[in-house]
Amino acid sequence: MTYKKKANYKIGDRNYDDPAYKKWRKNVAHRDGFTCQWPKCGSTKQLRFHHIKRWAEYPNLRFELTNGITLCRMHHDKIWGKEEDFERLFYTILAQQTKGKTKRNKPSSKHNIRAELIKWQNEQT
Repeated sequence: MTYKKKANYKIGDRNYDDPAYKKWRKNVAHRDGFTCQWPKCGSTKQLRFHHIKRWAEYPNLRFELTNGITLCRMHHDKIWGKEEDFERLFYTILAQQTKGKTKRNKPSSKHNIRAELIKWQNEQT
């Protein structure tokens, strides 16, 4: 579904009851198997549906399935405010999903975001 400008949207505002927004969240969750997509996490609890490109800055992408990824609360909170640093990682995860390469690993006992990001970046080179 493509975002259509509505008079009641202000930049940055969200209406969580908007049928289009509800549908977007449902579709992202379903595509991601109702599981956090952070590498080696796999949590199914306290899920958040994250906009890869920021909601306020990219209104035309608000309801695009390819602009969303499922994260658990912990990982969502850790990347908040640093979204641009994680865009490449999230788009790579989504690309691997479409190619059927996503592996669901056991949750990591250590949740060191920086170390996991560096490891992922090293694997990409």
